[in-house]
Amino acid sequence: MRYLSDKYGSSKLIPKDLQKRAKVDAVLDDHHNNLRQGASRIFWFDFMNPALNIPTDANVRKHFLNVLKHSLKVINGTLVKQAFMAGDEMTFADMLVYSEIKQLELTDFDFSAYPAVVTWMQVMSKVPHHEEVFDVLEKLKAAAAKKRAAAKL
Repeated sequence: MRYLSDKYGSSKLIPKDLQKRAKVDAVLDDHHNNLRQGASRIFWFDFMNPALNIPTDANVRKHFLNVLKHSLKVINGTLVKQAFMAGDEMTFADMLVYSEIKQLELTDFDFSAYPAVVTWMQVMSKVPHHEEVFDVLEKLKAAAAKKRAAAKL
């Protein structure tokens, strides 16, 4: 995204102003190095492994759950102070972080310790074309809920 933005011009989602851009870049880097490490693995361990009947190493899961919780704590602290990840306007960083966290809705992850994240997720869910973009995820979520309910019977 950085390359495309530089090559074809910035937009409101990736600001040209260097200070604003630095904030977006910092969020993108943190996402890649922290949130993604925890969220993608917890998604895999809690949703994909059971679906594929693959065992999960409890110690490895615990490590990545701690990575995820730390990342969400940092994100929550950021969102208590400002409306979006890199300031008071939505940027590409919000979209990227949102999509990473959104996939956790397919698991039983409890977001209650992160109220600012929950509020921000509600705001992000109202972005134009949200339903189109996350249609497959919502269908998977409904199917997973149905499967969990059937397993409890």
